[in-house]
Amino acid sequence: MRYRDELNTFREFCESRRANQLVQITVLLFDEYRANRRQIHAELTVYHESVVVKQFVKWCKQRKLLTDSPLEDYRLDKPKGGPALEQVNLILGTATEPRRTQFVVLAFTGMRSGELQHLQRLDLEAN
Repeated sequence: MRYRDELNTFREFCESRRANQLVQITVLLFDEYRANRRQIHAELTVYHESVVVKQFVKWCKQRKLLTDSPLEDYRLDKPKGGPALEQVNLILGTATEPRRTQFVVLAFTGMRSGELQHLQRLDLEAN
């Protein structure tokens, strides 16, 4: 359920290329899919979508729906994410407290928002 949209998008792309069966998934088709997605999405989004597709194909192989995974050796390099300093400064320039402080912590520590939400005073005092 969680990745339904990503998998439906991949399925629709495959169908548009007349690949209607799992065995028709190839490295070249996956390359074409990724190139197509790059036209409208950021590199980090394309990376995450690609991971979902690779995991799905791996799952299909584990369930014997495919004899081989055509994407098993496909290497995905995670792009460096995050906004540039210029973008961070624009955000901080318009933010008001307490959000501004939260944005500063997130931007300059690499902490994820969920980690910040669960941060407790004890966590800060321990260091």
